[in-house]
Amino acid sequence: MILHTVSYFFSKTSRREARVVMSNGFVRITISNPEGHITGLQYNGIDNLLEVNNQESRRGVKKKRDLLLNRNWVTSSSILPEFVDCSVRIHNGKTHVRCKITTGGHQFGEFASTRKRRSSRTNIGPGIKKGKKVGLSAYGTKRKSDFAKKPQILDLAKKDCTALGPGSEGNELGCFSSKLSSFSLCLFRMRFARHWRFALLLFFIGRFGWTSRSFPAKINVTFFKRIEGTSCEVIVETDDQVELSFSRTWDSSQEGKHVPLKIDKRFVLLRGSSGFYSYAIYEHLEGWPGFNLPETRIVFKLRKDKFHYMAMSDDRQRYMPLPDDRSSNRCKPLAFPEAVLLVNPLEPEFKGEVDDKYQYSCENKDIKVHGWVSTEPAVGFWQITPSNEFRTGGPTKQDLTSHVGPTNLAVRIATLAQLTTIFMCIHVKNLVFINLQMFVSAHYGGSDLVIKFDKGEQWKKVFGPVFMYINSNSKGDPRTLWKDAKNQMRQEVGNWPYSFPGSKDFHQAEKRGMISGRLLVRDRFISEKQIPTNGANIGVAPPGAPGSWQRENKGYQFWTKTDDEGHFMIKNILAGKYDIYAWVHGFIGDYKSSSTITVTPGCNIEVGDLLFEPPREGPTLWEIGIPDRSAAEFYIPDSDQMYTNKFLANDLNRFRQYGLWKRYATLYPDNDLVFKIGKDNYKKDWFFAHVNRIMFYRKDVDNMYEKTTWTVKFKLKNVNRNGTYTLRLALASAQFSDLQVRVNDPNTDLPLFSTGVIGGDNAIARHGIHGLYWLFNIDIMGKFLNSAGENAIYLTKINAGTQFPGGVMYDYIRLEGPHLWCSTGHADECSLNSKSDLPGEYKRFQIAYMKLKLPSKRCSGRQVRVTSEGKSQIYVVLKKGLMAATGVKMHFRKHHVVIDNGILRLTITNPGGYVTGVQYNNIDNLLESHNDESDRGYWDLVWSPPGSPGTTGTFERIVGTNCEVIVETEDQVELSFSRTWDSSLEGKHVPLKIDKRFVLLRGCSGFYSYAIYEHLEGWPGFNLAETRIAFKLRKDKFHYMAMSDDRHRYMPLPDDRSPDRGKPLAYPEAVLLVNPVEPEFKGEVDDKYQYSCETKDLKVHGWVSTDPNVGFWQITPSNEFRTGGPTKQELTSHVGPVNLAVIPIMFVSAHYGGNDLVIKFDEGEQWKKVFGPVFMYLNSTSMGEDPLTLWEDAKNQMLDEVGKWPYSFPASKDFLQAQERGTINGSLFVYDRFISDERLSAKGAYIGLAPPGVSGSWQRENKGYQFWNKTNEEGHFTIENILVGTYDVYAWVHGFIGDYKSPTTITITPGRLSNIHKHRYKILHNRWQNKTVLGSVELTCCNIDVGDLVYEPPRDGPTLWEIGIPDRSAAEFYIPDPDPMYTNKFLVDDPNRFRQYGLWERYATLYPSVDLIFTIGESDYKKDWFYAHVTRKKDDNTYEGTTWTIKFKLNDVKINGSYKLRLALASAQVSELQVRVNNQNKESPLFSTGLIGGDNAIARHGIHGLYWLFNIDIPGSYLSSAEENSIYLTQNNGGSPFRGIMYDYIRLEGPPPS
Repeated sequence: MILHTVSYFFSKTSRREARVVMSNGFVRITISNPEGHITGLQYNGIDNLLEVNNQESRRGVKKKRDLLLNRNWVTSSSILPEFVDCSVRIHNGKTHVRCKITTGGHQFGEFASTRKRRSSRTNIGPGIKKGKKVGLSAYGTKRKSDFAKKPQILDLAKKDCTALGPGSEGNELGCFSSKLSSFSLCLFRMRFARHWRFALLLFFIGRFGWTSRSFPAKINVTFFKRIEGTSCEVIVETDDQVELSFSRTWDSSQEGKHVPLKIDKRFVLLRGSSGFYSYAIYEHLEGWPGFNLPETRIVFKLRKDKFHYMAMSDDRQRYMPLPDDRSSNRCKPLAFPEAVLLVNPLEPEFKGEVDDKYQYSCENKDIKVHGWVSTEPAVGFWQITPSNEFRTGGPTKQDLTSHVGPTNLAVRIATLAQLTTIFMCIHVKNLVFINLQMFVSAHYGGSDLVIKFDKGEQWKKVFGPVFMYINSNSKGDPRTLWKDAKNQMRQEVGNWPYSFPGSKDFHQAEKRGMISGRLLVRDRFISEKQIPTNGANIGVAPPGAPGSWQRENKGYQFWTKTDDEGHFMIKNILAGKYDIYAWVHGFIGDYKSSSTITVTPGCNIEVGDLLFEPPREGPTLWEIGIPDRSAAEFYIPDSDQMYTNKFLANDLNRFRQYGLWKRYATLYPDNDLVFKIGKDNYKKDWFFAHVNRIMFYRKDVDNMYEKTTWTVKFKLKNVNRNGTYTLRLALASAQFSDLQVRVNDPNTDLPLFSTGVIGGDNAIARHGIHGLYWLFNIDIMGKFLNSAGENAIYLTKINAGTQFPGGVMYDYIRLEGPHLWCSTGHADECSLNSKSDLPGEYKRFQIAYMKLKLPSKRCSGRQVRVTSEGKSQIYVVLKKGLMAATGVKMHFRKHHVVIDNGILRLTITNPGGYVTGVQYNNIDNLLESHNDESDRGYWDLVWSPPGSPGTTGTFERIVGTNCEVIVETEDQVELSFSRTWDSSLEGKHVPLKIDKRFVLLRGCSGFYSYAIYEHLEGWPGFNLAETRIAFKLRKDKFHYMAMSDDRHRYMPLPDDRSPDRGKPLAYPEAVLLVNPVEPEFKGEVDDKYQYSCETKDLKVHGWVSTDPNVGFWQITPSNEFRTGGPTKQELTSHVGPVNLAVIPIMFVSAHYGGNDLVIKFDEGEQWKKVFGPVFMYLNSTSMGEDPLTLWEDAKNQMLDEVGKWPYSFPASKDFLQAQERGTINGSLFVYDRFISDERLSAKGAYIGLAPPGVSGSWQRENKGYQFWNKTNEEGHFTIENILVGTYDVYAWVHGFIGDYKSPTTITITPGRLSNIHKHRYKILHNRWQNKTVLGSVELTCCNIDVGDLVYEPPRDGPTLWEIGIPDRSAAEFYIPDPDPMYTNKFLVDDPNRFRQYGLWERYATLYPSVDLIFTIGESDYKKDWFYAHVTRKKDDNTYEGTTWTIKFKLNDVKINGSYKLRLALASAQVSELQVRVNNQNKESPLFSTGLIGGDNAIARHGIHGLYWLFNIDIPGSYLSSAEENSIYLTQNNGGSPFRGIMYDYIRLEGPPPS
């Protein structure tokens, strides 16, 4: 054979359309220039293998003349907005009529005929002559006003529009395709020319569509777009090869019109090759808008008069129905538009068959070659895919192959406002045979396989090359051509990666790497040995979670199978980072390598032996099915005789028959499936799909379907009541289903477990025996099972309504025996010292030892290690018994990520980072599931623009936009849910970069959370008033609250706060319970501020459920990240105003501090802070035990967490661990010469480090970290775990006014305790100048001894009299009894009785007309000094200021001396305190504070807020020795009952001694 050289030339047709032609002597390819659409393919004497026009179909084998006369012109067309003012030629049944498209026309849904209705040839109509251009609006109407002046869609042949379901490719001749969905309508031009093309079907988010005036604004639309090049370039031009590029790029002017991708389509023709190659490079560049890409493909539409035989495998090949058989007069539409029943086909042999493109789907791993055969002449057209590396979804993903195209392309439009469906016909030119290659698709995977691009995300991928192989023979036997195509496929596979592609983005063999190794599996309940995996699927894919490969869609994947010994070799891997994934036939779950592998060009990596340990907790008690990720082993019913495809009868793919899901209602018309273990056979008695059952059928309405419940019945011997059994549910497919599991009670309201609504693979409707794989591990407490009788597990698929919204296919179900357990149920009584103590299935194990404390990386608790053959398994002792400390597991669902350590299961939205579920102790969710997912467990904040007054602002829950797995090992999973900020979000979101983290540790009965907040240079300023983490617990469970040993109680119910049960009081948080559900609470006030607490005491608080006994606690092991210092008050657990039990941890708030504690950021100010970690601890006891048992356990856990601080597990580099922190120690003394000539030890003083400032600034400090401790009896202190930075030392001492601050700053540097370098500071006391001087010191180590620090409190002279105790609180003053109408019994006779509601109103009762008068020497501040200096309510319901009087006598007043009045305030709320001496009516006071304070402590039942100290000089001339003196304290600002001050301490000092 002579091998001709490859040549090409450019030409123009009579239509003036440019073409480029390539030829190598075998094939001749004509391509439009520059669009890159193939318009002609000449081979073996056939002028064009592609469909040329709408000629009739004819079978080359039959050659029936009558078929040639049966013309079926398909003229269904679409008029789109961008066609306006264009001219087209439309066939009217005889000739083509040239028409111009105008804006006049029919409304949507109306149709006009293209045929001219006229009585004679001369009666054409006014102004219209033969051959003259006419507008479409002229046809079918006499009046232009009859039409809307909008571009509309017309069905020119009055054909019915056939709907196109999800995934259909329509009637394009050949293309890459995908889908677009939008909240606004987008229309794309559909060219009428005959060619194959690259095409895209894009899924845009709202901003990437545009609204057509022809349709409602709120509609979902799926769109199809062919890729047209704008530039043609010759890449390679030699005698052996021609490679052409047809490329296009994107710019902002095309936004909403074209997909934001740079696309380069390539066609390659080689010398001597009986076919041609094509590939494409897709690229998304930085700065380009985001979009979704559900589908892209290459398609060829072949001549329907020649290609009638299809082949895709040795057992799946046949003569196919003709395309015309799908026309409306020859077929009957079925449940979805892709499926039609052939009622009058051209070939009678197909009568009664169903034709459906999904019946010819196939798994990626098996789609190497498929195509069509013409029998006259004998020519085959095949698509060969030599590698699947560029496909999405891994080797088992199913996709379309060759099939008969549908009658027309339909786009489904679903309105949001109405649950109705409209179908829009776009365009059909031909009914053809389709040969396609899917690269990206959502078929059998749903939205999980839609590629979602973020704005600015950089991405590039090469799709292909794929080979279009053309062969022929003289025998005419299609199978001969099929065998030749298979041989060619093997040759192409052997040539991969090809050496000829001219793009540098396609990497050839020398730029690729290889990985080899061996995969073993070990299941200790099958064998203690490691078993080689025979035939396991193993591959590399981009890093992710176990099983993430089946949803991976942006990168490349490389797969192979292990041999009999488990060995594998994966070749030709592109350079990059990958995880190794695998799944093994016969075992559930997924393997993923523990570390990421980096492949470099030319590398050969030997990974050695990899061990897969599938999920397993106990021995198999029973099982249903085979773990093979398929439902093929279950009962596949015979198809309805009305809907049989003979091709699939008695075939291995018989599950692809149409309508098998309907057979369930036939087999189970009234009662659902019941499967009895030990009696029934899953091959005969377990239906392949758990689907809905039809409730009724009427022709005039849609069929209605109801939920179904399948029952598994079984018996157990010797049920371990204290043990935990595990139900493994492996699903082969899910379609919008919520599968619920109940045990022995089908009618319980709350299921034991619910998957939530999962899946969208639509595999049931599309005849796929599997879709995406799901694995659920469900704990069943032994107390729920019976030993005596039969047990039942109920599997309810609750989604109903229509046929396809809900359904699952099971892969495998297994019930495992319990973990090793403690026979007594209590850790302290547990004794497991011999094999006789173990349950039967564990007899081969023996107890090695019991540890009393877990390693620092895990929660503390008692631990048992069981050993076997040198291997060990850890079991953790919990209060409910002994549970296996299984490794932490993680899996991703559609919009969630789930992490599980065998003790609890945490469900978090992805990527939002909301905690939606906490499953523990057989409670499916501890959080309020009736709330929206964003309102259960979340981080939030309140922010406002810079300069905003007050403490309010915009409330914003922190929603992540990116989810990342930070750590994934058996000991720990740490997840990050982050979001950043850019200028497009200004005014919409807080300008912070936020990274929320959640951590679950092995053996830990709880989970951790922390967050990193960052404000970057250049970002705008703002105010941050509050940020916190909050959990809202189930109100039907959690009724008992505990926050301290003396503050715990059963709480009113959330419903008691509803308008019909509670009466609002002075502010919304306070409600008087007038008709509570529980009568014992009647007459009480419920107010969240009654449960506030100082942060130094706020280490643990939470709620208890008594059915079952479960505690949910928030533990804060350190206050370093909180604002306002140790005495700041914060909210704790309470009943929320939104009817929920709330358990918050406040990190930043203005509570009890006001605007002073609002963080104010300047523009461009750089700041970063780590909040947390905090620990959410869960515990449980046996039913009937005192809830305080759980409180005591929570306190012990809190002490343990405090002892482990700083934690070693957080993975963020911003959280510094112990070796990166420093320590300070020293001693604090007080010197007050009017008390003692000696310095006194500052016993019990608060001392700490905070950012540099002035004395007392720590209580208003809010941006940095603070570290506090208390001095011991001798005044010694040690402050540990101080973060690196610069600080001042602050302190305040009980019994003394004022604040201590070190005169010099201290710099903390990291270091090790073994390198301690102690420094002593020389202390100089200057008694008269009232200050302490420290020498200059260079701090070079992490453990700093600051020596003796001396605090000299404010003092000028001796004390003449004093009121109160200087303790920064008003607690020592008179606290009145509450109004009997507003009593909270919880606070009666309690140290916190000042937290009763309405105490400020008692002042007017005690002092109705005359204000408080306090006489020194007679009055007692404990009884006669009201705790708060408040306003008085007047008759007109306004509030006026009040004046308190202090009366006292002095002997020997020094007229020329200066007396000092010390006023220490414990709180101030929008108040002005004026001081007058001996003249109340003097216009100008001696002293005024000015308007101060905003801590609102009076209204919020806080006995203090922020501390204030005022030092007021009183000249001796103002005082009298002869008469009684009076100091008048006037709180001058009225207007509100809550405006006022609380005094801490008042002292009058005499003049200083000479």
